[in-house]
Amino acid sequence: MDWATLKYFKATSITDKWGDPTKMDPFLMKYLDEFRDCVGTPLVVTSAYRKGDPGQHGLGKAVDVIAPQWGGSLFDLYLLAERFGFTGIGIYRDWLYNGKRLGGLHLDTRIIVGSYNPALKGARWSCVRPGSQKLQTEQEILKIKQVYLPLDLKTLKDEGFI
Repeated sequence: MDWATLKYFKATSITDKWGDPTKMDPFLMKYLDEFRDCVGTPLVVTSAYRKGDPGQHGLGKAVDVIAPQWGGSLFDLYLLAERFGFTGIGIYRDWLYNGKRLGGLHLDTRIIVGSYNPALKGARWSCVRPGSQKLQTEQEILKIKQVYLPLDLKTLKDEGFI
């Protein structure tokens, strides 16, 4: 990964949590930099490479981002992300940043296996963690179960995204 080619993101950033910046996928970083340019406000990477993670983060092909200064909705941010080359996009509305509930996006460049259908655009989901705003003990935190919901119009309305 040649970090010098990026306009907004640096391997030495103290704000962005890269894990190991040398492990990051160049395509992911290119898309992320272009996405940041389109958003027009800073994106903060809260998680990237995770050693030992069996998923996309462990391959250096995923980042979790928040946009603290974004004036639009989280769903609008998702719609902007759709314009770029991310093959996996997840919406997480219960993420906190500096004590403020912002929500954020998981963005990845997973390899799409099987028969490719351009209409599907890869993996898309929203994540709801029931009761996550009321947790007070470590035991409660350990009981959280993530519920992944498809991004269809009915689900988005039912869950309050739109």
